Amino acid sequence: MIQAIFSHFLLSGSHYTTANYVRENWNWNPNPSAIKKILQNTVYIGNYHNIENYCKSIIDKKIYDQAQDIFANKRTIKSAPTNRVYIFSRLLKCADCGQAMAGTYQTHRRIEYYYYRCELYSRRRACTHSKRINEKVLENILLESLESYIDQYLMEYHAKIAAPNPLKNERAKLTKKLEKLKDLYLNDLISMDEYRLDYNRYMEKLNQIQVVDSPKPNIATLEKFQAESFRTAYLQANREQRRSMWRNLIRAIFITSDNRIERISFA
Repeated sequence: MIQAIFSHFLLSGSHYTTANYVRENWNWNPNPSAIKKILQNTVYIGNYHNIENYCKSIIDKKIYDQAQDIFANKRTIKSAPTNRVYIFSRLLKCADCGQAMAGTYQTHRRIEYYYYRCELYSRRRACTHSKRINEKVLENILLESLESYIDQYLMEYHAKIAAPNPLKNERAKLTKKLEKLKDLYLNDLISMDEYRLDYNRYMEKLNQIQVVDSPKPNIATLEKFQAESFRTAYLQANREQRRSMWRNLIRAIFITSDNRIERISFA
């Protein structure tokens, strides 16, 4: 059961929905604080009162750390000044200009409908992305197609990793040359002046090569993703919990000017 609690929490990002999950699947009626204590208890990774390897662990340290990261991130999430929770706040990006898409709402017959629109267009009309996207429509698209988006993302990620990187290769070659140069000098095969001359030449080339690594997604979590379990937990969650679930899974969603999902970057 403990392993299932951690797995469900990583999936849902909420100890409230995890408590509901336990009630439905085991003969136990825990409150959310009891679930939180379990998720933060180091005994499950074999530590007790700061004594490491005190007992056999039943939860992998990486999984435990991911759970703690979720709790840490929750403390940084603030509600909007209006106390309205926009499920996709800070996640949507305009594919045309790269700016964030801000949440807005409209009331019809006492029901609030939530939308998102490019901030650059809203504030200065400096982007052509004038359409707003309906939150419920986007929510349904993601719930129905999330698994295929993840599969596509993983395929592209692995292809990118496998592809040769000329800049990285060039940096590696220069680094090896620097090591050989050092060996030549230490073995008195070249003079200090020769060493300095070649060293400065190699370092100048090395500094000109800028290799920027993209943020690495949590591949293990994505590969184990189960759409049906996510959907079940999601439908039980309130708006704030749903926002946490998306933020734990997704880094950014890029929306085109005709309100299509151009691409998704996963956390």
